[in-house]
Amino acid sequence: MGRFQLWQFLPTLKAFAKQSRRLLARLMGRSRGDLLVPDQVFLPDELLFRRIRPGAETVSTDTGKHPAFNEICFPRFSLNRGKYSSPEDVLKPDHPGWGIFQFAVGDIPDKLYCESSKFTYTFPLFHDPIQDNFAHSEIHSFSDDLKRDNPHAPSKTIRNHFRFLIQERALIIKEPSQLDSSEKT
Repeated sequence: MGRFQLWQFLPTLKAFAKQSRRLLARLMGRSRGDLLVPDQVFLPDELLFRRIRPGAETVSTDTGKHPAFNEICFPRFSLNRGKYSSPEDVLKPDHPGWGIFQFAVGDIPDKLYCESSKFTYTFPLFHDPIQDNFAHSEIHSFSDDLKRDNPHAPSKTIRNHFRFLIQERALIIKEPSQLDSSEKT
């Protein structure tokens, strides 16, 4: 039995190399060529971008135009990181007429406490790259710092408070097109 010869391992090495290439190809972002390895380091001043549908209501204040309250999603809020994209990237591949709003990572509330349920909710931001969008990220809601996503659904009060905080801090940087009366549903 003694020694092994290198040629005996060649089929195994070839199979390993083939599988490695497949894995690497799966991890490669098509549009950027970046590895889809999440970067969970967010600085408070990093901008986040989200598209806003055509015909969406906006609110004007002395600080600028903001998306309407009902345009702020909850509990999972999908957006793009400014570190890895430009604002216009949220409109790709094909969202003509849509607008864009932005806010900073530091604008996301750290915690909100619900008096009625006695739960504290946190809103961590996760970099969650997807195949054609390396900048894709999501805001989740967790209760009492549990590591399960949303085990106790936030009350309407918490949902509305979160949405209000984001709304007042978010600024529209590209206006959505307005629908004419025949297009409104």
